[in-house]
Amino acid sequence: MLKRKIFFAIIIIGVTIAVVVVYYKYHNHVDTTLQITPSVRIYFSSDGTHYLYPKGERPNEARHRFVEYNLIVENRGNNTITKILGKVELDPQFEELIKNRAEMNIPLTLKPGHRVKLGYIYFVEGKPEKIEKLARLNKIVLTWEQGGTKYFKNISLISSSVRNTNVNITYKSNPKLSYKQALSFSCFLLKIFYKA
Repeated sequence: MLKRKIFFAIIIIGVTIAVVVVYYKYHNHVDTTLQITPSVRIYFSSDGTHYLYPKGERPNEARHRFVEYNLIVENRGNNTITKILGKVELDPQFEELIKNRAEMNIPLTLKPGHRVKLGYIYFVEGKPEKIEKLARLNKIVLTWEQGGTKYFKNISLISSSVRNTNVNITYKSNPKLSYKQALSFSCFLLKIFYKA
């Protein structure tokens, strides 16, 4: 009787491991690939009617600048990504220069093959050289959910060539974790088997 139980236990464990191995060998287990293209634009606008100019403020090329951050997020995977949200983490010195702002703070959903543009624009006042330097010390934190799991990515803006930089994010299932899950499932079956 004991030999029979051991024999069936070995078969259950073997079949479970075989199923996992075959699944990971032949199934493309890349969940989603995100392509993120960040850009930074720092410029002066002489348009006094711009919605970010404070009332009564006249354009001053020696003091005023607009700092615009954009993220183009493209879903190149097979699954829908939800709750996509970006947040600019501002350098304290840069934040002191901000007079007005417009930030995209609405969580978005991105289906496979689609892209979305996230924009953040700041009207700042100060020395142009200082603005240029501080603007690149800021970083954008992108968060999203896929399959019930939360993810995040810090995107640095220090590089002067950040405009043409692509950030590719590929995240895969963990085969080691799956083997552990298979073994724990086998143990669960064994417990049921021995209780019977």
